[in-house]
Amino acid sequence: MRADPFATEDAIARERFVSDLSEMVRDNPAMAHVTATSGSGQISAFMTEARRRDTESRKALYDRDRIGDQLDWFQRKARSNERLAARWFASLVALQCLAVCFAMAGFLFPAGQRWPVGILTSAAAAVMAWIQAKQFREHAASYSVAAHALSLLRSKVPDIATDEKLAAFVDETEANLSRELARWQRTRGGEK
Repeated sequence: MRADPFATEDAIARERFVSDLSEMVRDNPAMAHVTATSGSGQISAFMTEARRRDTESRKALYDRDRIGDQLDWFQRKARSNERLAARWFASLVALQCLAVCFAMAGFLFPAGQRWPVGILTSAAAAVMAWIQAKQFREHAASYSVAAHALSLLRSKVPDIATDEKLAAFVDETEANLSRELARWQRTRGGEK
């Protein structure tokens, strides 16, 4: 996108990009596997071609393939966590209802069979612990907030008309996405 620190001549930008990749691998050796198995050179023909496009074309590419992709990802994760929260909560309620029903049956028919109240309450406690450990609703809310912030940034795209504005917009958007990634790494132990 020709944004900082790559808003310079192509040869200098290539050199800086390769240098930055090398530094990332030094700082995080696990990245070596990712970059080594990418199946192509570190600067693809697509990257070179995209860099040479005009401002409008690069803006459209960034909007569609970066912002749109990330927005879709955050929205999918929010919906997925909401669905999981609803399913696990329904399971919890069902187990608790069954436990109450069997407890009442045991009270009404004390000489009858043994009712699995203990098993059901233990299962309900395990489901509750799982819900609390996974924090589905909290994660759904966080993903929704991130999607909202990204959609607000995306609303600025129509106003971008120059290389300088596009570069500043890319910087702002990438800083926002980096903050989000850093927050998730802190709160979820690196899970993405």
